[in-house]
Order: sequence, then structure tokens, then C-alpha cells
Amino acid sequence: MSIQVPIGIDNFRRLRELGLEYVDKSHLIQELLDRPGTEVVLFPRPWRFGKTLNLSMLRCFFERSPEDLSPLFRDLRIWQAGEPYRAHFQRYPVLHLTFKGLKADGLDVFWEGIHDRIARLFDEHRDLLDGSTLSEREARRYRAVLDGTAGRVAYETALLDLSSYLHRRHGERVVILIDEYDEPLHAAYVHGHAAQVIGFFRAFLTEGLKGNPHLFKAVLTGVLRVARESIFSGLNNVAVYSLLAPEFDTCFGFTEPEVEALLARSGQPRGPGRVHDDLPAVARRAPRAAERRARPAPRRAARGRRGALRGAAPGVRDRRAVVPRRRAARPRAGDPGLRAGAPGGAGAGVPGALEPRVGARAA
Repeated sequence: MSIQVPIGIDNFRRLRELGLEYVDKSHLIQELLDRPGTEVVLFPRPWRFGKTLNLSMLRCFFERSPEDLSPLFRDLRIWQAGEPYRAHFQRYPVLHLTFKGLKADGLDVFWEGIHDRIARLFDEHRDLLDGSTLSEREARRYRAVLDGTAGRVAYETALLDLSSYLHRRHGERVVILIDEYDEPLHAAYVHGHAAQVIGFFRAFLTEGLKGNPHLFKAVLTGVLRVARESIFSGLNNVAVYSLLAPEFDTCFGFTEPEVEALLARSGQPRGPGRVHDDLPAVARRAPRAAERRARPAPRRAARGRRGALRGAAPGVRDRRAVVPRRRAARPRAGDPGLRAGAPGGAGAGVPGALEPRVGARAA
């Protein structure tokens, strides 16, 4: 039996409509909804852990749409979880922004990319310009972002402004999804203009995610967990769930039972605990290497005065302090070991010309 495995497809709707193999991660929605007091979450995960696909799934589930997308979810865990969770289906306006590919090799390239990404986000909701949702001033500001002529402040407040407009238009708060938030930050650090890029993202995310009355949920994904002292210095409402956190631990990547089930459906069953048998040796060594890295490093004994080891048992000394190095004695005038006729006269000796050499091992 063969299964149709998607290769490089990170669009949830396309994957499901093509009938390709999908490992159910829809319980991510349930876990998010089960935390009503947590508005903003960050998931730092390695590459190839399904971050983009999960955000695509969240968009399909939450986003308001005239098209019924329930067939995509009917056989998944979130649909079986009950009516309280299905009540959130296709209910909210969604802002989905990705910084994938925004390398920020130079500041000009970075600003051009930022203007383009935000302009495309505004273009998705261009219908806000129709009707009376926006004031005259707001409509001018909106068009300036679309045209790329807006000032920096308009881009820094883009999430806050757009979520405000959508909340006013639809009567529901907004879901914000940001994928690969850290890619331009990493590139900026490598190319030496991290301060400017971090300054923009600090204002951009703080305005949109901190104290935003129009926000229902926000989910950020990336590879790095940037220190709170930098980009997140003003964001104390971000709940960070790393790879080692017990929460959401099965929502990204594959668990061993999921791999066993995939192998079974593909006609290659394996016994319990045998999944790793087909992995390369380097992959099998990875857990052991991680375990060794997690162990506390042994403290190097510091040497005190006279060779004693600090923290050691009384009387324990450094071997190098106990066994003195044998040094060649400085030759003196009249030393019988000096060769006759050495340069400098009878009273001048050359240490390397001693015969026999002082300190040399006996034959």
C-alpha cells in the first residue's frame, strides 16, 4: 500500500483538497482556544517542523469567508472536539503575514521588502476603502501604504491600524498570524544593521500585539527565540512555548506513534520503539549528544596558593606544584663542566654548551 506524501506543500487547503497524506495537527486550535487568558503566543521551532503549514491551517479555520471550508476539517480532531470549538470556525478577520525570504542583506533591501509585505497585506483587505468604514484621513493613510508613499510611522502601526479597521467593519476581533518573524532579524545581525531592524520590529510588534483591544489571538513562529531585552522589551504579554515546553509539544513535528502509523499505512510496519532503526547513525546519536550537552559541565578546580586546590580535600595539591620542573642550573665561572675555549673567555659560559647537561637523564 502506498500513500501520497506531499513534498514541499505548506498550504493546508491545497494539501487537503488534493487528498494528500496529512498528520492531524488540528488540536493546535483546541489548545489555543483552551487558553482564553493568553492572547499572544510564540512557537520557536527548527526548520521542517510544519510551522508554515500549521499557520495555514489556523487561517483556514478562523478566517471569515463566504466559502464553506468545513470539508477540510470534518475528519480532524478539532471538528470532533465539539460545538464550543466549532463556534470559532470562519468567524474572525485574519491578518496573515510572512517574512520568509526577507533576508535584509542591506537596509535599502529591508525597507523595500517591509513596504512590499505590508502593502500586500493591506491589498488583501482593499474592500475596506468601499463604504463608510474608514474616515477620510484613514482612507488617505490606507492608500499611502498601498502606494508605498507612507511614512515610517504608518508601517510601524500597520497591524494596529488594520486590525482596528477590520474590527470596526466585521464586529469581531482579529486573529494575527506571523510566520518566520525572525528571518530578517537574523540576516540583519549577520550584515551589521541589527539595531535598525530590531528598532522597527520592536515598534511594529508592540503596537500590534501589546494592549491591542482589537486582537483575539496572535500566533508567531520562527526558528530563534530573540531575547526579551531586544525585540520583545516592550512585550510582556507573549507566551513563549519552546521545543522543550510540555504545552503544545505534539502540535509541531511528528511523534513516534505518528511515524509508526505512517509506516504502517505505507506498508512498512515497525515494532514499537523500532522507528529509529531506519534512521542514519548521526540521527540516532543526536539524542545522546543532546543529553550530554544537558549535563552540567564539571567545574575546573581553581588553584590557590602553593599549589593547593580550592574546594579539594585537605592535603590535595596540584601535581604540577608538587613535582617541580627540573631546570638547567646557570653556569658559573670556573665550573668544570664548561668546555675549554668557549666563546667569551674562561669566565663566560654558554648554557647550551654544558657537558654533561645539567638535569639530563642518566644514560
